[in-house]
Amino acid sequence: MIGRRLILTKLLLELYLCTAQVIPREFQKQQQQQTPNHWAIIVSGSKDIWNYRHQAGACHAYQLLTENGGIPKEQVIHFSFDDVSRHRENPFKGELFNKPNGPNVYEGCSIDYREKDVTPEKFIKALTGNKEMENQGNKVLKSNRESKVFIYLANHGAHGLLAFPQLDYLFADEFVEALKLMKDKGLYGEMVIYMEGSNSASIFEDLLPEDIKIYSLSAAGPKETAFATYCYPNDLVKGGEHIGTCLGDLFTANFIEDSEKSDLEKETLSMQFKKVRANSKAFQTVTQHGDTSFTNEAISNFLTNSHKSAETYPLEPPPYSLSILHQLLHPFQTPYSPELHSFNRHASAINARDTKIHYLMSRITMLRAKQNPDESDMIRLHKLSLALTMELHRRMRVDHVFEEFVAKGDRDTTTYIPPKNFKCLKRLMEVYERSCGNKMDEYELQYTNLFVQECEKLPVPSAIDALVHRLQKACGH
Repeated sequence: MIGRRLILTKLLLELYLCTAQVIPREFQKQQQQQTPNHWAIIVSGSKDIWNYRHQAGACHAYQLLTENGGIPKEQVIHFSFDDVSRHRENPFKGELFNKPNGPNVYEGCSIDYREKDVTPEKFIKALTGNKEMENQGNKVLKSNRESKVFIYLANHGAHGLLAFPQLDYLFADEFVEALKLMKDKGLYGEMVIYMEGSNSASIFEDLLPEDIKIYSLSAAGPKETAFATYCYPNDLVKGGEHIGTCLGDLFTANFIEDSEKSDLEKETLSMQFKKVRANSKAFQTVTQHGDTSFTNEAISNFLTNSHKSAETYPLEPPPYSLSILHQLLHPFQTPYSPELHSFNRHASAINARDTKIHYLMSRITMLRAKQNPDESDMIRLHKLSLALTMELHRRMRVDHVFEEFVAKGDRDTTTYIPPKNFKCLKRLMEVYERSCGNKMDEYELQYTNLFVQECEKLPVPSAIDALVHRLQKACGH
């Protein structure tokens, strides 16, 4: 009897020990599955009030990921120059709105890199988990081989590059090399990149490998300009106040608003691509690049959908919501109705390279419409009119420089040649800045296509000297 009890006790003890080992392992496994392994980087790559939409869109994306999506804020890195919310021309200091009568997306919008720290170099270091920058107290990705990583960039784009606020440039070859380094370092399992900007498809076309688990959407084709939306007069917030600029970007508005109203546990990456592409096609061609092998995954795997429904905000645009530039071209205005919300988002769209002109015209229109303007209003009106005249003259000079640079009859800004000779492209941009006296802004950046065409036609590397001489001569003309 005693022997049997000893045997039974021994069996129970062994069973207990086995169970004690299994349960913690299963518990740890469950805990690992429950621990969020989602990381994100958000970049607003511009400054100044006429680029309001970039910083507003970045904060809206931040809210989508953290408040709606539940990604821990410490796992989201946000770059923004952060001048617009406190800009003297912003009628609502400390607030940003990304759609008509939408919420204040600046509230709770945490920013990790501001002003002079918003550079391509620091973005690349944060992206690749640079230890030296982390040791200096800066936020970097600490993701691993199992992580889902989401990157959103809102920049002025050009052929083969994205511009940053100080008019520094992130070139496509440098971006792709950084992504390859991330792969080598095991900083992600799968990655999704959404890029807002003109010519943004040129960043990855023929450059991004298709077998490294990175999938990308670009706002516009390699030859196309991106469009801003919710522009004056369709920029009413707080029930009836004009901001006087564009609140959003067409691609960003389409993807964020779709994400807010859709069940992201059921909607896949591929489904969102088709929806956003269809809703943007009137102005620009949303394109996909990279590894499409996992586009049947739910978007919640990257944005993490919350279990609560996203809040909705009523849209109350003005009676006629066509943009001011659109009205000049199309004098027959179309009344607003809720059913025409998508139409109005398109009707208020503005070429992203013309948003400064649109901003100046909108401000002038608002001041002229003001009842009983005081002396300060008249002074402001004079300054805005002068600024508009100067901007138009500056653009005429830029056009002339590039007409001189390219042989007469050969000027072509529509033909697209994928950038490959980045050494030549960077050299010409440096020469332009020195010889023409300024870095290239959103308007000038459209002409980088001409640089790319010339660089890709070089018979030998030494032939670049002739290009440099031509550009210097054009700048001095």
